[in-house]
Parts: sequence; structure tokens; C-alpha cells
Amino acid sequence: MDNSYYLDLHRRSAALLAAVRGSLGERDVRQAQSLLDAGEYGLVVEQLAAGLHEAGIVPAPSVRKSFLDLAATMGLQDDEHVRALRDTPAEAHPLRA
Repeated sequence: MDNSYYLDLHRRSAALLAAVRGSLGERDVRQAQSLLDAGEYGLVVEQLAAGLHEAGIVPAPSVRKSFLDLAATMGLQDDEHVRALRDTPAEAHPLRA
């Protein structure tokens, strides 16, 4: 895969982190930022999805779509926290983003 693929993953992962930063605990944010800095974009998505799922937070529809699209791009649609994010009704604890 060419460099543009990874640049796109970095950009999209960073945008997700920025969108949910205020809703997650500092530990989750720090871990996700470290993973982002290391280029571990799949782990960023898993970390953020896990943090949201464990906190019972469902992102705004546009953020949720970005999560699910990025997860699908990386083949993570079957990750347990991504599935939980996908399957939780949008009305449950919406994130103001």
C-alpha cells in the first residue's frame, strides 16, 4: 500500500480522537494519542471504541459513521467494541460532537 493510504488512516484516526477527546477519560485519550503517534491506527479505533462503549457513550451520528467507516476500511468491523458501537441505538447517551 502506498503512503497516501497511511496518511489517510492517520488523518481519519486523528479526527476521531479530536471528536471524542472531551468524552473520554484522560487515560484513554493518552493511550489513543500514543497509538496514533506510533502509527497504530487500528489500535486507535479499538481504544476509542472501547472507551466509548465502556462509558456508555454513543457518538453523534456523523462521528459514529466516521468510526464505522474507518473500522471497515481497516477490517475491524467485527471488533467487539466496534460492533457494540454499531449496534447501540443512536438515542442512547448521544455525544455532543
